[in-house]
Amino acid sequence: MALALNIIGMMLTDLWLPMVVGTIISTYLAVDAWVRLRYVLPLKKQQQQLQQQLDNLRQQQHNQE
Repeated sequence: MALALNIIGMMLTDLWLPMVVGTIISTYLAVDAWVRLRYVLPLKKQQQQLQQQLDNLRQQQHNQE
């Protein structure tokens, strides 16, 4: 949303430099949010699942000894 507003602002005003900086920052934040949702959060969930499995296996191994 902010990216679209910055682009519209660039077309409608003469404040190019602040709008370009705002567009670059908005683009970075949008890409960061997309990467976080697409890759980072699922990896964190998978890491938690693997940690639980590892803990279960360690406990089973400890019970066998």
